[in-house]
Amino acid sequence: EGSTRQCVDIHGPSHFRVPPRATDARYTFDYMPLVERDKTARLVLSCTELGAFTYDLHLRARPADPLPAERFSCCLGEQVVRKHYVTNRCPVRTDYHATVEGSSHFSAPQSVAASAASRNGSKVPVEITYEPSQLGEARATLVLASSVGGEFRCPLVGQCLPPRPSGPHVIKATGSSRITLPFKNVFTSSETFNYTVDHPSFSVKSHDLYKQGETKDITVRFDGQAGSATAKLSVVCGTGENAGVEWIFYLKGVV
Repeated sequence: EGSTRQCVDIHGPSHFRVPPRATDARYTFDYMPLVERDKTARLVLSCTELGAFTYDLHLRARPADPLPAERFSCCLGEQVVRKHYVTNRCPVRTDYHATVEGSSHFSAPQSVAASAASRNGSKVPVEITYEPSQLGEARATLVLASSVGGEFRCPLVGQCLPPRPSGPHVIKATGSSRITLPFKNVFTSSETFNYTVDHPSFSVKSHDLYKQGETKDITVRFDGQAGSATAKLSVVCGTGENAGVEWIFYLKGVV
């Protein structure tokens, strides 16, 4: 009655009882590998009366199945930050190296620390940021890898919607009679953006060139000569594969 276990991937009871005159006694154990590899181990069952029974085990750990997909959705020019949880079962403290494959629209910390876990595992949060630079769907894979904790692969799916309109932005016809609206080129290349406003009481320059990722202030003026008014400022990408993508700013001039 008893067993000797030397492989950390094998989990079973330290003792089990065999009924008298039993001819088909079974010892049940779990094989719970963390790292993909082939290995051998030896299981020894022993008791004082019958001696030791030795079994050579040939163990093969396959790659883990992908985790359920994590889905994101936001408007162009915005970002979504979400915590994704994985179950760490590594019995010692480890750091998981994080990489995102397939799309630059997603990002994650380079390293994720995980404390030593029990057999049942512990939840480890990973912060994922989705900041798209192009309309439509993007797919990627988050990979978390540790030499002792194994590898997790989580599919990421992002849906980028047209830019969200903003406003109303209020301009008072006193003092400078103008406002500045920060605008960022979220695309991955330099682009020219064209500015138009649909009411003659408001004025804005015609266009501006933005470098990749650059933010500039758009100055809008309101003369107030015709009284209070509302208008729509359109900022439209005029170059490249993103030509025609439009941002809308609603304006409200107050006298």
